[in-house]
Amino acid sequence: MGRLTKDHGSLSSKKMSVMAQESDLDCKVYVDSPMNVDELTRWVGEVLSATHKHDTVYTENASLDIVKNNDFDPACRTDFPDGFLYFPYSVEIYAPRGVSLQK
Repeated sequence: MGRLTKDHGSLSSKKMSVMAQESDLDCKVYVDSPMNVDELTRWVGEVLSATHKHDTVYTENASLDIVKNNDFDPACRTDFPDGFLYFPYSVEIYAPRGVSLQK
């Protein structure tokens, strides 16, 4: 697998800012944990003082889906710099619709 890089080409920062405002705000965090999905979901909910149902944690400002990583590979997860891509879980974080980057 190749390295992940950001390549914004010739997009101006103003155009990129407008695109970000119009896009859904989401984020993916890879997690290396010996916990199973239920334990990890419960733990994230406790840390955030949030509710959880099945594999999703709900906060006032976001929902967090705890997902098993189909690419999990114990041997590759320690490889630098892309080893995180092989962690056993990811947390997909979604902001509610209508939330923008503008304050």
